Amino acid sequence: MKCLLILCLGLTLAAPPASAKARPDRTKPQSHETAFKSLDKDGNSLLSLEEFSSGAADPAQAATEFAKLDTDKDGTLTLEEFSARADPKAREPKKKRKNEPGAA
Repeated sequence: MKCLLILCLGLTLAAPPASAKARPDRTKPQSHETAFKSLDKDGNSLLSLEEFSSGAADPAQAATEFAKLDTDKDGTLTLEEFSARADPKAREPKKKRKNEPGAA
């Protein structure tokens, strides 16, 4: 009986708590895609200003950042536009090649 009690106690202490498994690892940086999907509440693969600024400490600053990232000015952010947060060069509109229709 004493051995059984010690064994059960040992197993209980050795096993991580169930809540530890559900918690995300905060030491790893979150990918852009993961962050985007966590903000995309309606699952339409676009972020509205409301979704983008949800939980923001400063909604005005979030709106300013949203406007900078929304390069096509359609009022939503695609994953590509959202990912430009990490690479400011990606915010610049792509230049058309000379042989593309409509190129200057």
